[in-house]
Amino acid sequence: KKEIDDPLHLALSIQKMVVHQVGSWRLPLDQAGFICRTPEEVWNSNAGTKIEKTVLLASLLQASGLRAVPVAAIPDQYFDEAVGSLYMMKGFGVQVRLDDETIYLSADHLHEQDLAYSFRGHKLLILDGAIESVRTFEPPQINTEIIYQGKMVNNENEKIEGELHIKLTGAANPYFGLSKDTSFAKRYAQGAQDVELKMLNPNESAFTLDLLIKDVFQEYGDYIFVTVFEARQGTSSWGFPYIETGRQAPIRLRDLITEKYFYTLEIPEGYELVSPSPDISIDNAVGRVKINTRQDGQLVTVEREIELMQEIIQFGEFDLFNAIWQPWMNPSLKELVFKKAD
Repeated sequence: KKEIDDPLHLALSIQKMVVHQVGSWRLPLDQAGFICRTPEEVWNSNAGTKIEKTVLLASLLQASGLRAVPVAAIPDQYFDEAVGSLYMMKGFGVQVRLDDETIYLSADHLHEQDLAYSFRGHKLLILDGAIESVRTFEPPQINTEIIYQGKMVNNENEKIEGELHIKLTGAANPYFGLSKDTSFAKRYAQGAQDVELKMLNPNESAFTLDLLIKDVFQEYGDYIFVTVFEARQGTSSWGFPYIETGRQAPIRLRDLITEKYFYTLEIPEGYELVSPSPDISIDNAVGRVKINTRQDGQLVTVEREIELMQEIIQFGEFDLFNAIWQPWMNPSLKELVFKKAD
C-alpha cells in the first residue's frame, strides 16, 4: 500500500496477487457442503474455492484501507427476497467502493473491465452477515459497442501506414487495462506505434493508434490477399458460424453488441479487386447487418456493421438470426483479393 497511492491501482494489485499466488479449487459450492473457510485458513493453505478466494480478496482489500465486500450473482429469474437458496448463487465477486466509483473484481481471474458487466441479467447480493436486511445491486445496463474507423495507405517499403480510431463501450471497454497503462491500447491493432487517448471512463474509452503494418499483402503470383482485421474481443471470438438446423433449445448470446468497421485502404498501383464486392443490408427483429466493399481507383472502402438486439434467440427466430449471422461470419467476405491488371 505504501508504494501505490491510487486506490484503483491498489485494488488491482491486490487482486493480481490473489489470482496468481493463491491456488483455485474447482469445487462447486454444494460439493463443498456450502462451507466457506475463514480468510486466514485459506491464506495458510494457499488455495481455496471461488467463494473462499472471494472472501479472502475482500478481507485483504479491507486491510489495505479500501471499502470492500463480497457479493454473489443470482439470475434475475431466480431471485426472490422472501425465498432464498444457496443453489441460486451462480458467481462471486468483490464490490469495491473507491472515491468516485464502485467496481467489482473477480478473485479467480484477471479482467480488463469491471466484472459487473459480465453479470448482466443477475442481481448482485451483498454477502455481509453484519447487515440486517437484503441488499442488492444491479449491473450496468450499457450495451457493448466496438467501432473501428481507419484510413491506411501503402508506403514505399511495402508496409501499410495510417490512423485507426477505436471506440469501445460496455463490456468491451478495457477500463482497468488502460487505467494502468495507455499503451495497453496497442493490443487492439496490429502494428500499433503511438497511442493518443481521447476518452477513458468506466463505461467508454476512445483512442487513436498510429499504424505501421508489415506483411499486410500476401502475394501469390499475380494475386494479393488482405484479411480485414477485427477486434479480438468482438463477435468473431464467439466460436460458432450459425445455429444448426437440428437445434431446438434457445441460445443465449454472450452480449448485446454493436460492432462497426469502416476502412479505406490504398492498394498497390495496377491491381483491381476480384473478390466478391458485397452490398448486403438486412434488418429484422433479431438485429441487423450491413456489409459493403467497393473500389474507386486505388482506394478500397470496406464497411462492416452488425447489431444484435436480443440476448436470447428462440427456436422460431433461428432463421432470422442466421440471416444476419451467416454473412457476418462468412470468411470469404472478410478477405480482399486483388489481381494485377493485364
